[in-house]
Amino acid sequence: MGWIQSGDKWEVVWRGSNAHLRARPDPEIRSVKYQLRLYHSVWVNPHPEKGIETINIVSLNQIPALFTVAITGETEDTPAEIERAKLKVAQKIEEAERASQDEQEIKTEPFQKINFR
Repeated sequence: MGWIQSGDKWEVVWRGSNAHLRARPDPEIRSVKYQLRLYHSVWVNPHPEKGIETINIVSLNQIPALFTVAITGETEDTPAEIERAKLKVAQKIEEAERASQDEQEIKTEPFQKINFR
């Protein structure tokens, strides 16, 4: 969707360097005081009626390299909708745990009945 544009506001939240970058042979890179930067930005879904299913981070293979440290999201669901979703997830977890226990019982049952004398 092109949510991030080159002119977007990015807040620098950390600056630093490391031994690997300081040892680079390229003088242009070595001369930069803060070779590493961590940015923070907030984006609003331009289509809130559509849920976000994927996020693609595309690099043009240039310096600087782009990578993601963390992504968080929030929903505009009502508290009742959130509680229903939590209940649904809890039920799915319980079903998976029961299925796992049943599978373990099936696998171990024959060995429990064998009498080794």
